[in-house]
Amino acid sequence: MAACEEEHMFSAHTSNEAPLLEQHYGMPTIGLDVTFDPATAFFFASHSFPSDGRRVGCEPVASGSHRGVVYCFVFEWPPVKETEFLVKDISLFTNLPPLRPIRQQCGLPAFHVNEIAAAARDLHAVFHLDEAFDVSGLPSAAALFPGREEGRFYDALLELRDRAPEISGSVIEYGEL
Repeated sequence: MAACEEEHMFSAHTSNEAPLLEQHYGMPTIGLDVTFDPATAFFFASHSFPSDGRRVGCEPVASGSHRGVVYCFVFEWPPVKETEFLVKDISLFTNLPPLRPIRQQCGLPAFHVNEIAAAARDLHAVFHLDEAFDVSGLPSAAALFPGREEGRFYDALLELRDRAPEISGSVIEYGEL
């Protein structure tokens, strides 16, 4: 077992949580990312995420330029309930909490290939942000994207990216560009 695996109790060999990691840590995905928190949804709809390919920044869209949209779903079948799909832990690093999906109150429901239209079928409302949408009162980027110093899970994931790029080479680091 490598030092990284021992230090962080790495257990991805048995983990089936790759889509969750992909969605929340910058890897390409086709998954539907959901939050059970409206403020988090409005944060993502009202911010831009410029990237240089390895790092991603986060900045509010200028007042008067908002075009963000928030989709509200009530998944009836298959049901998607916060109690079942809210991310609380990830077995990749069994001793470190994944603060990003926890703070974003995220879930990642899986749909069978024949149920891929479930999202469209269960769409209940669409909210278009006003051009002058006010982002005050929304969570901060620092709260939703804990950095390396605060998010030990994220730090371990970035360390794994650097040591074993074949496993997680496309993990993106969030912060100043």
